[in-house]
Amino acid sequence: MAKSKNTLEWERSSAKPPMKRKDYEKELRKLQVELCKLQDWVKFKGLRVVVVMEGRDIGTAVFPHADVKVFLDADARIRAERRVAQNGTHTPEEARRIVEDLVLRDQRDRTRAVSPLVAAPDAVILDTTHLSIDEVVAAVEQLALAKLGY
Repeated sequence: MAKSKNTLEWERSSAKPPMKRKDYEKELRKLQVELCKLQDWVKFKGLRVVVVMEGRDIGTAVFPHADVKVFLDADARIRAERRVAQNGTHTPEEARRIVEDLVLRDQRDRTRAVSPLVAAPDAVILDTTHLSIDEVVAAVEQLALAKLGY
């Protein structure tokens, strides 16, 4: 692909052995800093870029200046039921372990020093416990359209 001044290219590194956790977190933090710089540049240039992205720290660490931020939440048991349904049949023991793993992951992510799992101050918190996937998509779409003035 020919490069132009309007093209941003991200190079994918070749396969490497797995990194140690602290090295991974260090590299992830560098990427977050670079993405924030990119976002600031886009805003400075007055460009409008529409990106839909999900992740546990997208609105607080990766794109803290995003125009629309939605923090999806749901009861751990409901999330576990969804995970079981998504992954196929599980024994009751496996389903119980999935609930425990989700609760432990949430606790670990909420208390970590770097990029803890929290809603951004300007995020809309959407409890999806009693919503279908179609209802969640519709709610997020309505929020985004309203926030962006459409």
